[in-house]
Amino acid sequence: MALNEADTCRIYVTPRLQEAGWETHPHSITEQYVFTDGRVEVRGQKTRRGEQKRADYLLRYTRDFPIAVVEAKAENLPAG
Repeated sequence: MALNEADTCRIYVTPRLQEAGWETHPHSITEQYVFTDGRVEVRGQKTRRGEQKRADYLLRYTRDFPIAVVEAKAENLPAG
């Protein structure tokens, strides 16, 4: 049975990021990072926000210096 995205993160991605030193001071990993509030949708006189966009991981060199986004996929999905 193929791993889903959450299992792929837990089994493969998170341990590799930790082994690479991304959780040692001053570096850090933020999981499920929301990077937008969602598209503003206008219908007549009403507005609403669309779905928020999330990255599976945001890697920070320091607290104020994000350096990379990592997106994981389920085992049975192609990269991209």
